[in-house]
Amino acid sequence: AVVIAPLFEEVLFRGLVQTCVRRATGYSWIAVLVSSALFALVHDIWMAPPIFVLAVMIGITYELTGSLWSAIVMHAVFNGFSIATSGSG
Repeated sequence: AVVIAPLFEEVLFRGLVQTCVRRATGYSWIAVLVSSALFALVHDIWMAPPIFVLAVMIGITYELTGSLWSAIVMHAVFNGFSIATSGSG
């Protein structure tokens, strides 16, 4: 959950979806919003609002850095922190 999920999800949602939407529309902000909404929808519905906010921050970071690794690290840190503080890790 801390390494594999962020790697897979960031390649899919930022590397593929966000990049394709940006190329198709020419607008980074549309790409960030679309990929973030899709990202939030594949998670638990009760977590969708905070996950959407996280995804927007990760999407903006990806746009600014051009690095998928920055997105993967941010996502992994969030997952690690979530597991550590939930008591389920």
